[in-house]
Amino acid sequence: MAESNLEGVGPTLVQMSEEPTSIYVGRKVWFGLLFAYFAAIYVVQGDWFNLEETFKCFGNISTFCLSECGNQQFSFPVVGVWYAFGFLFSSTFALMEFWVAQKLHKLHKQRIIEATNQASDQTASTGNEDTDLEFVLDTSLWAAYIVYFVLQTTFQVIFLFILVHFQLPLLQGPIQCSTQACPGPYSCAILDRQEKWASIIEMILVAMITALFNASFLVYTICMYRVSRGYWIKKRL
Repeated sequence: MAESNLEGVGPTLVQMSEEPTSIYVGRKVWFGLLFAYFAAIYVVQGDWFNLEETFKCFGNISTFCLSECGNQQFSFPVVGVWYAFGFLFSSTFALMEFWVAQKLHKLHKQRIIEATNQASDQTASTGNEDTDLEFVLDTSLWAAYIVYFVLQTTFQVIFLFILVHFQLPLLQGPIQCSTQACPGPYSCAILDRQEKWASIIEMILVAMITALFNASFLVYTICMYRVSRGYWIKKRL
């Protein structure tokens, strides 16, 4: 039973990314946005690989204390946070696409079975319209779209908050280091501050664009649900 339900989901998912239905559009935009998201991370992450070499403290400071100051300034992984939210973005997107693929696959199989049983040319010619009708009237599917876009927007807003309020301040102003093991205080600096600052700004722009797309698709989905459902119900009557 499970094998029959999953049969053909892969090809359907590929076809969906290339030929969206008349009800759910924008898949090429989402696949492109997902690619651009990880491409941006891949490009700018290189500025953070040499952090141990570019973080310097002045004065008579030991290697141990230099490492202590570096750990205090960067207490959580910067690039790791980017990939964590990228994983949330991609996994939620993949789950949504799989859900749509399952729905379309079941509707397509149902249409074929009904057309075969009735053996009617009229039924075959109106099969696509019946599929669209069932797709529109499926409230659970529309609810899943809305929840998906709300989640994606929320993820990106949280990501923006972390970038602006936690990661950007790491590169602003003079760095004074004082720990329990190394009381100091020591005056420290990041040698390639501008490059790292630019990488965070780029991720802020990526998160803003992604959040804007999600919010726009959320409004679009709600409007399309109300308009399409009213149209098909009137047409059915």
